[in-house]
Amino acid sequence: MSSQLKIVTVLLLCHLFPGVPLVISQARPEAKAVQTAAVTQEQARSKIALSAAEGEPVNASFKELEKKGDVYTFRGDVEIVFRDYTLRADAIEYNSATGEVVATGNVAMDGGIRDIHITATHGTYNAGTRTGKFYDVAGTTGARFRGRNVAFAGKMIEQTGPDVYVVHHGSVTSCELPHPKWTFNAERIVLDVGSSAHIFNTTFRLKGVPIIYLPYAAPPVERLGRQSGFLIPSLGTSSTKGTFVGDSFYWAVNRSIDAVLGAEYFSKRGWALHEDFRARPSEKSSLTLNYFGVIDRGLTPGNDKGGHDVKLNGEALLPGDFRGVASLNYLSSFVFRLAFTPNFSQAVDSEVKSVAFLSKTVQGFSVNVFGSRYQNFQSTTRNDLVTILHAPGFEVSGVDQQIAWSPLYWSFDLAAEGLLGHQHANSGWGTFDDDNMVGAT
Repeated sequence: MSSQLKIVTVLLLCHLFPGVPLVISQARPEAKAVQTAAVTQEQARSKIALSAAEGEPVNASFKELEKKGDVYTFRGDVEIVFRDYTLRADAIEYNSATGEVVATGNVAMDGGIRDIHITATHGTYNAGTRTGKFYDVAGTTGARFRGRNVAFAGKMIEQTGPDVYVVHHGSVTSCELPHPKWTFNAERIVLDVGSSAHIFNTTFRLKGVPIIYLPYAAPPVERLGRQSGFLIPSLGTSSTKGTFVGDSFYWAVNRSIDAVLGAEYFSKRGWALHEDFRARPSEKSSLTLNYFGVIDRGLTPGNDKGGHDVKLNGEALLPGDFRGVASLNYLSSFVFRLAFTPNFSQAVDSEVKSVAFLSKTVQGFSVNVFGSRYQNFQSTTRNDLVTILHAPGFEVSGVDQQIAWSPLYWSFDLAAEGLLGHQHANSGWGTFDDDNMVGAT
């Protein structure tokens, strides 16, 4: 009987022994429990440094590891870092001899000089050649950089080089996900990240609705910079213009100059041409030129409404600290504007204004040389307009300045202008010069 009691006593002491440190510890029970949980979680993850076939380091963190020869099988929140890429998955099989990686479950890859981000259900990758395939993919490029970001999705994406990705049965856009405003959808999309996307047999979609089919398209896929190329063509129908089709070419001349050259054909009217030119030679100078013109054959013989609309805006800081500014507009006829302008507010505006000046200010004194022209089209009849020309103009002025220590101030403003105005009409007004009306009836 006494031997049985001894055995029971030993068993009770063994069961109580793990609890002794908790009793004698100076830490509070709650704090000790949190610390123990953190240590346990840290010990649950392991890290290992490997080496690829080329001798480059490969670092992995995981919860479980199984090794057979050169093949490492990692499980549990696996993360592998190689070169400038990080690959994460539920399970990853890595062959250190060949650099082959097989990832399954919640796959994500980030990194590269273009900041690629890919999520997939599973995939394969070669850490040495930087080639691989991922399935059920969504991804972006340039997420951490300012400028253009590109998003893509597809059933499968194949990386054929460091910056070349082929998307199969997918889409590409530069709008924000998950609800992009527009996408290009195609069976095959070649993304040359940093350059452009080469899309074959694609449909351009707005809010998911197919708008137009294109046999080929090449939208830019770069974070910064611009690229020359044809824009999306226009196609439609109008009651006054008939069926129209057109396209434009974007020309990135250099970092400071670009232009858009385009044309449209109206089946009922003729040809329309439009050009936009922009230049910024320096931080203190700029120039823009916009042209729109129509070679109109008229809906009926002799009912030609063609014309031209030209706008030029520029400014520059010239030698001697002179500042030059020009805003010049030319409209051939109000009939042309009513017939062809796509902007309602512009169509009902019968005024055309142009102004240019050269000025310099020194210690509160200003010198200005200027000229301006004002036109107001009175009706749709050709040449029925009022024109007022201010040229040349000269102005000298000074701000208020105190006379010595007295409470008196003085300033001046001198100006000389040339004024010429005339009105064209079938009858009524003639012309007037300066302040005298000439030929009024």
